[in-house]
Amino acid sequence: MGSITEQCSVCHSSFDVTFRYQMEEREGGFVFFCSQDCLGRSQAAADDAEERATCDACAKRFTVTLASEVVYTEGRRRYACSMPCRKQLVAEAEGLRLGDIATAEPVAEPVAAPTPITAA
Repeated sequence: MGSITEQCSVCHSSFDVTFRYQMEEREGGFVFFCSQDCLGRSQAAADDAEERATCDACAKRFTVTLASEVVYTEGRRRYACSMPCRKQLVAEAEGLRLGDIATAEPVAEPVAAPTPITAA
């Protein structure tokens, strides 16, 4: 099996991409990390610069402030701006597809009884 050689986005050394954490999609492109140390340095630099993340569920840009906003699924770090978005990402990782949600039977909404008309 062939390997991919890239340059680390932090320390600029050349290395063979072996693990999933070594390649991450950001801002429509890819960044590469030769080690977990460089990955950590990149995350710390992002925190210092208040880099905004993109929600993987709704595409909203936000600043990560809570641990619950970072979700690891399928060996990949993903971002969720809210609990509903986090639930969606987890459900997708467990096999739920958007089409499953769209084709689900609608829940009947309760309807108020009409007000009786009284003669005056």
